[in-house]
Amino acid sequence: MKTILLATLAMLTVVGTSTAKSPKTQTNVIAHRGYWKTSGSHENSIASIKKAVEHKMYGAEFDVWLTADNVPVVYHNSKTANGILIQNTTLADLRAKADKLPNGEVIPTLDEYLTAWNHGSTKLICEIKRHRDDQRNRDIVHEIIKVMNAHNVGADEAQYITFGRTSIEELLKADVPQEIIYLNGDMTPQELKDWGVDGFDYSYKVLDQHPEWIQEARELGLSSNVWTIDDPALMQKYIDLGVDYITTDDPILLLELLKKSKKKK
Repeated sequence: MKTILLATLAMLTVVGTSTAKSPKTQTNVIAHRGYWKTSGSHENSIASIKKAVEHKMYGAEFDVWLTADNVPVVYHNSKTANGILIQNTTLADLRAKADKLPNGEVIPTLDEYLTAWNHGSTKLICEIKRHRDDQRNRDIVHEIIKVMNAHNVGADEAQYITFGRTSIEELLKADVPQEIIYLNGDMTPQELKDWGVDGFDYSYKVLDQHPEWIQEARELGLSSNVWTIDDPALMQKYIDLGVDYITTDDPILLLELLKKSKKKK
């Protein structure tokens, strides 16, 4: 009888272990386009990365385009405010013709952005923008890697994110030490694992339809990020779901919610 009981308990232990959920992780704050909703700052500006570091944001997301003369610059849209197409323009012409950012800065190069960051505690979340063709999508990857290497950006100090499959493939070929994260929202965690990337960074509109992907990603050893959430109720929903990162334009609000959630535990 004792032998049978022990065997039964052992079986229950195995079943319980295989079906139990992985432990919930701490949700971290990613400041969308840096910390810019504050005096003197603007999206993707030098001020935005300095303020993200100053306020101890876990991460700062920023966008990178490649100029016609192969200089990576930090800006979100493909065109400047006065209509200059960045990828068709040299850096010199961009500096001469583009409107300044609303906070008075010029559009920064990636080199200038990383110099301002200066290995601060804030993680770099580098979005590689999709360019006009596959060759330029490959070119930007290698130019960004050059600048990252020149600044000795470590494996744990940055993460590459992109919608572009060509850029993902080029990052994988380059065997970068930093995490490679997919943005497009059209692949399951298992498909991402099989592809060789390190996680997803999906719109909340995607994850609202597939909330189970957060847990599936954790069980596969992948990271999960959701963008771009500024509504406190939606922030709380994804905190409760245990997503690894939330990307937001209101990082201070998210930090406050995370503190409240921590106190409740």
